[in-house]
Amino acid sequence: MRRIIVSLAVLAAVLVNVSPAGACSRLPSLTLEELLAADHPYGEVTGIYEQTHIAGTPSLGFRDTRTVSVVTRYWGQPPVLGREMHGDTTILGADSCGNESGRVGDVRYGYVSDRHDRADKRYLPYTLIGLPMVDHGANGPPGLLPAEEALLLETFGEPVELGIAWYTRIGAHAQLWFWPAVVGIPLSVLLGWVVGRLSRRLRPPTTDH
Repeated sequence: MRRIIVSLAVLAAVLVNVSPAGACSRLPSLTLEELLAADHPYGEVTGIYEQTHIAGTPSLGFRDTRTVSVVTRYWGQPPVLGREMHGDTTILGADSCGNESGRVGDVRYGYVSDRHDRADKRYLPYTLIGLPMVDHGANGPPGLLPAEEALLLETFGEPVELGIAWYTRIGAHAQLWFWPAVVGIPLSVLLGWVVGRLSRRLRPPTTDH
């Protein structure tokens, strides 16, 4: 029985995929005009990108919501491209900035600079560019404002457009559900076996007449 408990603990630890919590060091959000100005702590901005969240999972109990995003457009220097998963809150820990998973359908705009090139990971962008959320209602659909489009065109030229292929969407869902499936299915089988063993032990013996 002790081995079974240890196995369950190990599987649970792998499943929650614990991430270390750190102090929230996010700088204040800036508008596009402020980002392209010379005097701010972000460094020289060399590119702006549009990031769209294409898949997500709800809270699974042991971990909070997560989403996967891809870059759909960029002006100037691109960030790291490809699928990026957002959200790292689990039952064992949370980042001080919050879960930062975004929502499916979110369109947000981030930056690339000589000081914060984000070469290793594409985070959830926090800028005051465009109408980034999907539920702005009367404010209009998500996307850039006309003045922002014109400023980006003047600064960086035409954007690079990146489509979202069907296999990218499939890969996003697979990325989100891979570890819950790989670990959750054996864990469920093991729990069922443990419950079956315990129920057989607790079952009163039958007597023959």
